[in-house]
Amino acid sequence: MARLSGLQRQVLSLYRAFLRAARNKPSEARSQLEQFVAAEFRRNAIEVNKKDFQTIEYLLRRGNKQLLMLQGTDVNGFTFMEPRCVQQEMGDEINRNFGCEVQAGNSSTT
Repeated sequence: MARLSGLQRQVLSLYRAFLRAARNKPSEARSQLEQFVAAEFRRNAIEVNKKDFQTIEYLLRRGNKQLLMLQGTDVNGFTFMEPRCVQQEMGDEINRNFGCEVQAGNSSTT
């Protein structure tokens, strides 16, 4: 097996830490957490270019923050919410960044 780079080791370590944190949650939340974590890591493995170090480092930082929240005793899981498009006064550029379709001065979700 090829040696892992530093970033690859960090990603694998974060994944394992999430699975360990899920083991400390109630059984009904545990399987949901494990499925969510596995799906997120798979999705990012497909969507993020392996040479895009800046994005990978950002995702690692975000993942570590989420892990700290999950390790809290009062947290039993995550909820994912799709971003809402902002009002027109906020600007079309912001809506485009959130994946919202912008048409002739109107903002709507895709």
